[in-house]
Amino acid sequence: MRKPRFHVIDRINAILETLKQTNKDKVFRLVTHLQNLNISSDTVKFFQIIQNIVSNAIKFTPEDGEIEIVLNEADDHYIISISDNGIGIPDHLKPFIFDRRTSAGRAGLRGDKSNGVGLSIIKRLVEIMEGQIWFESTENVGTTFYVKLPKE
Repeated sequence: MRKPRFHVIDRINAILETLKQTNKDKVFRLVTHLQNLNISSDTVKFFQIIQNIVSNAIKFTPEDGEIEIVLNEADDHYIISISDNGIGIPDHLKPFIFDRRTSAGRAGLRGDKSNGVGLSIIKRLVEIMEGQIWFESTENVGTTFYVKLPKE
């Protein structure tokens, strides 16, 4: 795994700017008190993780919905939370959300298809980067995914 040094806030902003162009019906916010968070990590895997989770939030959030990314840090790690006010994940699907080829995969609000592998791949990428991923969700209220990664 390559580990070049990069600025996390700049990378997240770049991802959001691209997604805003094709999803003008959503409100995107990046919330952080940090000015700088430079880390040495795999930039491609980082991009895939954030891009996939935000894309899922877009897929399951209605028009005029909100997607918020919050970035916090501790001494040896940082946590990115990605929240939406979308349709949420039903309780019966929650135990399977990170399974490969899961039946928890659902079509998005615009009929976007799901093959049920995205979050299993993202979980594996987070683990390769020696991090953790988890979520909280309430049906018809929204979902928040948390990604905890080491600063290295």
